[in-house]
Amino acid sequence: MKKVALTEESFREIIQGDYLYIDKTRYILEMISRYKFCFLSRPRRFGKTLLIDTLHELFQGNRELFKGLWIDPENSKGEINHNPNVGSIKRSNYDFPRHPVIHLNMNYGRVTNPDELASLIVDDLQDYADLAQITLKSCNFSNIFKHLFKELSKQYNGARTVLLIDEYDAPVTSAIDDPILAQGACNVLHDFYSALKKNSKMIRFCAVTGITRFAKTALDSGPNMFKDISLTPYFAGICGFTVPEFDDVLTGIGAEILEGVKENNNINPTASVEELRKKILSYYDGYNWLGDSKILNPFSILNFLDENTFEFFWALSGRPSHLTKLIKQYPLDYLKPELGNFSVETLKQTGLESLEPAAILFHSGYLTIDKTESIAETIDGNLNEYKLFTLKIPNNEVERTYRKLCFGTFFDINASKLTSYGPKFISAFTLKSSTDLDECLNAMLAKVTYWQRIADEKYYHALFQMAMLATGVKVQSEIAGRTGRSDLIVELPDRRYVIIEIKRLPNADINFTEETLANSLDKALKQIDAADYAETLRMDRPTEIIGLAAVFYGKNIVRTKFWEGRDLTVPPNISSTIA
Repeated sequence: MKKVALTEESFREIIQGDYLYIDKTRYILEMISRYKFCFLSRPRRFGKTLLIDTLHELFQGNRELFKGLWIDPENSKGEINHNPNVGSIKRSNYDFPRHPVIHLNMNYGRVTNPDELASLIVDDLQDYADLAQITLKSCNFSNIFKHLFKELSKQYNGARTVLLIDEYDAPVTSAIDDPILAQGACNVLHDFYSALKKNSKMIRFCAVTGITRFAKTALDSGPNMFKDISLTPYFAGICGFTVPEFDDVLTGIGAEILEGVKENNNINPTASVEELRKKILSYYDGYNWLGDSKILNPFSILNFLDENTFEFFWALSGRPSHLTKLIKQYPLDYLKPELGNFSVETLKQTGLESLEPAAILFHSGYLTIDKTESIAETIDGNLNEYKLFTLKIPNNEVERTYRKLCFGTFFDINASKLTSYGPKFISAFTLKSSTDLDECLNAMLAKVTYWQRIADEKYYHALFQMAMLATGVKVQSEIAGRTGRSDLIVELPDRRYVIIEIKRLPNADINFTEETLANSLDKALKQIDAADYAETLRMDRPTEIIGLAAVFYGKNIVRTKFWEGRDLTVPPNISSTIA
């Protein structure tokens, strides 16, 4: 078994160090042969930086690093096939010409204003000019590129320049909680890519990668400038492990890995290599960018091969800062996003003006494409065909960590202690003890790490729902009936339910009294009965339906009251007749 690269090893270090390398050069040759400007979005730690670094070595003409790989003409076999769906190049004849390469990483951290971002980019370009002993006479992007490309071409015998840009969206995602600053960063990037377009005749190839599409509009400075290959079927496997690639790796080392996993007590002692394979796929496979084969998370696979244990490696390695900020701003939308009926355009267009939660989770790696449906409809006599996608959580690793991401954004509570709240909540619901429920809720809400005091009940609705889900309590949100929607419904053992109506007491810091609180609790309970939220639950023949009012006031303080009126398992009209 070869060594595995666990940190940010470069392509050169991987090849020269004889590390495990999944050959992606067939995709690379296809990409640089088809396109001049190329854009790819993938989740963090999916190999984008390694891809960019491989392109750097390729365009520098370092042929010795590619010996034995698919792109090496001495190693390639096959015939040329021009079917664009499967790749047109079946045999490499690449001769490794040398080009000047400018490689930028735009992860500058949070900048304070657009001028600072522009200055940081200019500084990076100045560094390349200094290395080539070129004097720049302007700070204008267009003038810099014109002069730099022209002088570099002279040094490389007329070869055009290659630009490789990693983490292009970092200046925008770092400021996603500040719309004005984020838009300012977009404007700077738009000027940057407009300058590239103006000087495109001196460019051989330009690749741009990132996680999100927040800044994608900045790339669209002209029609068809950047080819987006993020959802192009042929390039689905350009990063990560395809299943066939993983099977090739496992073929030679499966027995060795299995023994290591058994020693770590992570699998049945009698398990076979095939059972090991199935468990690995259930943990780390499942990503779909419209290719024929699902993609395994490369970061998790490499760490699994190194440690021989099933762990949530990718999830534990960090989280996208922009996603944490958005969950804080829109908790309910991200805890329970819509998953169906997304078009390609919807998944691709997540500009700052329309932050679609499911699309953002898709690009961040927490959701993937599950099903594809082809739609054909006739409008004004014209046949329109398009695809609709349904999304899902890709695998066990993500499923078991996504909600922890949401909860961790809010509750500063140890995971084991968080779980211990569950039985306490169930007991309080069962005994209809407002005192016990208030004590648990307020103790938990006191550990909220971040909360915006916004006069919108939906935020407090989300906070209550997260408190239940984080502690393992079964809860559903906004169940529709004939006369309205209940805020939350908790499911207890033995077909018992709790209908929860949530209110927020406005201006509680100024004119709070026990009387206003009591009136708000009573109003919420009467709404449960008047709207007959219990109607949808009666189909399950429940043994008990409990009404509960919850009123938020002050800073994340909640008071509850249970319904003490008629039996909610009986419809209102029947109840009144019996009475």
